[in-house]
Amino acid sequence: MVDLFSDELKRRAIESSLFLSSYELLKTAIFQLPKTFFGISENDRSAMTDEMWLSINEEFFNSLKKYENEKNSKLHASLRWLQDNDVTKSIFQDEDFLILKKLKDLRDNIAHQNFEYILAGNFKDQSNFDIFQSMLDMKKIHDKLSYWELKNIEQEQNSRFLNEDRLTFKTSYLVLIELFVSIVSDSKLPSHQYLN
Repeated sequence: MVDLFSDELKRRAIESSLFLSSYELLKTAIFQLPKTFFGISENDRSAMTDEMWLSINEEFFNSLKKYENEKNSKLHASLRWLQDNDVTKSIFQDEDFLILKKLKDLRDNIAHQNFEYILAGNFKDQSNFDIFQSMLDMKKIHDKLSYWELKNIEQEQNSRFLNEDRLTFKTSYLVLIELFVSIVSDSKLPSHQYLN
């Protein structure tokens, strides 16, 4: 009989919850950056006429269409758009798309088989994965998204960001992911080793 109040089950419940939350933050960040680039913000919506809002949204969605195909999700299309519209032309690499696919697959497994994971620590069709390493992979992509925002939006629009760099500029998404990684890593190794 399984002890439903064991520390191991509690740890897996926390890990799976934080992983799912982290993945949702990742999706939001990937979708939000191109919108920010186009000046689309729900906060600005009330100040715009319907025609202005639709025009900006249409320009944004049309720019993403060329990246969508049968193999690519809208998430991949948004990340590809970020890659192609990067002033440094070096932030996102092809390996990031493979990581994103792996994260989505793991997200789907956890979301649909969460109870099995919490009880057994694996899934029916996948026993070789590491949530902690996946969280680190997610942090890596968030770090790149944060850097993209610094280079392509903040430094382009505001001179006070010119002295910021990858180590000093962090989006709120990245800060949250670092917190989640530190919580998951508490049972592994000291969290500060993974956040730098």
